[in-house]
Amino acid sequence: MTNKKEQISTYIVDLLSKSTKPRNQIAAISGLSNTYIKQLEKGNFISVRREKLIAFGVALSLSLNEIDNLLNFFDRTPLSSADITTILEMSNLKMKSTALLPLKNGFPLELAILSAERLDGHLSVLYPEPTFCLYPKGFRQYSERMNVARHALYNDLVEAINSERNRVFYENLEKSDENSYTQYICKNCLEDYVLKCDDPKEKKYRNEHIEMIISALRKYKNFQFYIINHCPTMSFTLKQTSVASKDTDKLFIVFWPRHLKRGRRSGRLSGFTTDNDVVIQNYRDEIDVLSSTKMEEYQNKNDLIVYLEGLISDQKKGQ
Repeated sequence: MTNKKEQISTYIVDLLSKSTKPRNQIAAISGLSNTYIKQLEKGNFISVRREKLIAFGVALSLSLNEIDNLLNFFDRTPLSSADITTILEMSNLKMKSTALLPLKNGFPLELAILSAERLDGHLSVLYPEPTFCLYPKGFRQYSERMNVARHALYNDLVEAINSERNRVFYENLEKSDENSYTQYICKNCLEDYVLKCDDPKEKKYRNEHIEMIISALRKYKNFQFYIINHCPTMSFTLKQTSVASKDTDKLFIVFWPRHLKRGRRSGRLSGFTTDNDVVIQNYRDEIDVLSSTKMEEYQNKNDLIVYLEGLISDQKKGQ
C-alpha cells in the first residue's frame, strides 16, 4: 500500500508540475477543493471516482489520450461517449483569474469559451470565420475529421460542445434584450470562407452556416454581424457581463495564422484568457476601434442579408 501511495503521489505531482495553471485555478475549473487536490497529491486516495479524474484532467488541459492515461493509472476504463456529459458539465464552473492563463486548442479552449458564453451580458467576437455557435449539425464532426486520430472520442466531443454552444446562443438571446452577441469579421476573410472551398460536402455545410446566420439576424435584434474593412492579426472573445450577474468580464485572446486551415494545427497553445480589468480595458478600446472600421454598406441588417444571400448564390454558381 505504501508503494502504491508513493506511486500515486509521484504521478500527480508530475502532472501538477507540468501545468501552468495555479492550484486554485485547477480547483475552480475541476470543481475539486484545494484540500482534495492536496490529499491526492500526497497519494492519500488510492481509489478515485472516474468523474473526478476526468474533471481533474480537463482542468489540467490534458489531451484526451492523456486523460485516458490518468484513468488507466487509477484502474478506470478509457473515455467513452458516456463521459461527454461529465466534460460538458465542467463549462458550468466559473473560472476567475487576473493572471493570463494559457488556452490549449481543441476541446479545452471551447469549454473555456462556452463557460463565458453561459454568462449574461454582451459578447463581442472578432474572428476570421463566422461564429462557431451557428455551425449546422454535423459540421464540426466533418471539419475536424482530420483530428479523429487524436482520440476516438474527439469528433463526437467537439460536436457535442458545439451543439451546446448553439443552444446557449439562442437561449441567451431569447432570455433578455440585455444579452447580446456581436461579431466582427473581415470582408476578405468572410468571402474566402464562403467562396474558396474545394470540398463539395464542406461547401454545403458552409452554405448552411451562412443560412443559419441570416436566420438569426432576421429573428434577433440583439445579434449583430459587422463586416469590417481590414484584416486583424489576432482574434478575441470578450464577455462583458451584466451588472446583475455580479460576474467578472472575461477575455479570450486567440492567435491564428493567416493561412489558417481547420483541423490542421502545429502545437497546442492557442492563446490566453484573463479577468484582469486593465488588460480587458484595452480590448474594450479595441472594440471602439473596430466599430470605426465597420463597412457602411452592410450596417443595415437588410442590406447585410442581401449581401450574405448573394455570397451563397455566387458560391452555388461556382459549383
